[in-house]
Amino acid sequence: MEHRDSSAFSAQDMWTSLLIGHLFSPHEKDAVLRYNDNDSVANVIVLRQSGESWDTIFSTKVCPVETGSFDEKIAISDFNGDDIPDLKIIRRFWDIHYGENADLWLYINDRFTKVEGFDKIVSATYDKGTHLIYSYQSAGCADMAMYFGVFSIQGNQVKTVRELSCDCCTRDDSCYINVFGQAPYAVPYESAYKHVPAFYAGAVKEKLRITSGQ
Repeated sequence: MEHRDSSAFSAQDMWTSLLIGHLFSPHEKDAVLRYNDNDSVANVIVLRQSGESWDTIFSTKVCPVETGSFDEKIAISDFNGDDIPDLKIIRRFWDIHYGENADLWLYINDRFTKVEGFDKIVSATYDKGTHLIYSYQSAGCADMAMYFGVFSIQGNQVKTVRELSCDCCTRDDSCYINVFGQAPYAVPYESAYKHVPAFYAGAVKEKLRITSGQ
């Protein structure tokens, strides 16, 4: 394997991803390789160095994949608050109203466990402060129609905490908030940011300020 003697290496393009280093443990040297069988099937292999050789400790196929020319198909980061990096594998990416879907494999007790339902979250972002996963998706209208999701990981499953949409497209000085499962309601345009998840409130506040010309 090329670059196997590197202490750390990272390269990703639209065809292949290769990451090498102390990826999941400070005491073990690992390599994550992703390559495509064809346009819809990808292989992911995790190798661990053992002396002069490398042992396969995990492998999976991802199907279907629709990532186009997107490069960053592998991400290694903590997603459940145990301070141990986990493995996120992008399986779908879209340019229009940018977003992604991914599989998540938690690394616990030297094993990889798939999180059921994670692939339904759009552009999942983990917040260490709240131990929650946040999701955002533009629904168009110059990014003034917005979807927000808040989720948690319990065991190996995703649980929905809250989902809502914020529609500020009408330009009648109001935004319309629709918390899923509840009746929609209108709020003043300038205060709509108070009704979205706090994780996104600052960005929404600034966006509303700019579009209102204040």
